[in-house]
Amino acid sequence: GDARAALDAAALAGVVNVLLDLALIWQLGLNPDGAALATAAAEWAAAAYLFARFESRRRQLAAAALPVAEGLGAFATAAAATLLRTLALQAFLAGTTAFIAADAADPTTALAAHLVLKQFYLVLSFATDALAVAAQQLVASAPDAAAARRVATRLLRWGVVVGVVFSAALYVTPAELLTNDGGVAAA
Repeated sequence: GDARAALDAAALAGVVNVLLDLALIWQLGLNPDGAALATAAAEWAAAAYLFARFESRRRQLAAAALPVAEGLGAFATAAAATLLRTLALQAFLAGTTAFIAADAADPTTALAAHLVLKQFYLVLSFATDALAVAAQQLVASAPDAAAARRVATRLLRWGVVVGVVFSAALYVTPAELLTNDGGVAAA
């Protein structure tokens, strides 16, 4: 795979966003509209860069016969599992938000507290997703099946450790560290 392309695209988006923020917000005074335009332009720049990288790689591989049907079933199964996981997570997050809104004596404060915790959870989940991408690359680049199994076993153990540490972080982090609103912190 081309692991470097995503990093390059993210760096490009960051640089474009900062430069356009400076121009649109500070120089032209567009404030939030300028920030939105800068972010959108940066994302389009990253998408165009990735498309160009993809096209270049596709042309390089066009001469080789790519086995399209082979492995498609495994790919579809993995994609379906990922889609199902994502849908289940979204249903859970929406369901907990609806439950809290319906059951709380003060829904506004309870929802604010819930959303603060959900944001903290999302930051931790993005960290684990980044680790998962790296883990997939490590398993995929193993020289043989036995090595891939060893790497996967070690990564699974590390995943358990990271999960326990992140769960503990969710449990022990003082609410005052996440919000300065006393009512939300108390909820």
